[in-house]
Amino acid sequence: MRIERKAAVPVAPIGRRGYAIRVTSRQNRSSALVPAAALSLLLLTACGATEPFIDDPRAFDRTAPGFGQEPEDITEVAFCFSSTRTALDDIVTMAEARCAEFGREARYTGGNYHQCPLLTPRRAEFDCVRPDEAD
Repeated sequence: MRIERKAAVPVAPIGRRGYAIRVTSRQNRSSALVPAAALSLLLLTACGATEPFIDDPRAFDRTAPGFGQEPEDITEVAFCFSSTRTALDDIVTMAEARCAEFGREARYTGGNYHQCPLLTPRRAEFDCVRPDEAD
């Protein structure tokens, strides 16, 4: 017995015995997207990058002098973080530690939203001042 294949009908081989028609529909493909999107969203929020980090746009400027190297001195530092996962007191501690690396003290100057990534939307800004300039 010989089975003729038509170009418009997708077929799939089944062992040595012959061919079977593969059935696909738009409904099957679109219904598979919903669980995939939900799983992606779950992974993004559960395991996403929600740890606070130093926000320094100059760190990505390849034309800047000293690109990719630790700065010799800093006068300000900013952190991106999620206020639902990290308290502002923890960010203050991180800023104090960062400024102390350069012999400076951290002074909170303010914060805002909309400059950091979606999962870490809050931004806290600090000036790093010398102890004799703190007054």
